[in-house]
Amino acid sequence: MSIGEILKVGAIDTVLGMGTVFCILIFIAFCIWLMGKACAPKQAKEAAPAAAPQAEAAPVSTAYDGFTPESQTNKEKPQLKDT
Repeated sequence: MSIGEILKVGAIDTVLGMGTVFCILIFIAFCIWLMGKACAPKQAKEAAPAAAPQAEAAPVSTAYDGFTPESQTNKEKPQLKDT
């Protein structure tokens, strides 16, 4: 066999191998999709009851309260009591 024939056979084997793997991957993806459809919980045919109305959120104060990390460093740390 000449080098050209060897390369031709190698290229055909490569294309067939890659095509087979690609087809198998598509088949596996389809099976996973199908299992997701088959095993998914069934949707209730009745409409779900309407959700209760939400209470309004309390307003948030944006006023400066004087807290800074530096103001907290000078305070004494609480001590744990022995039991």
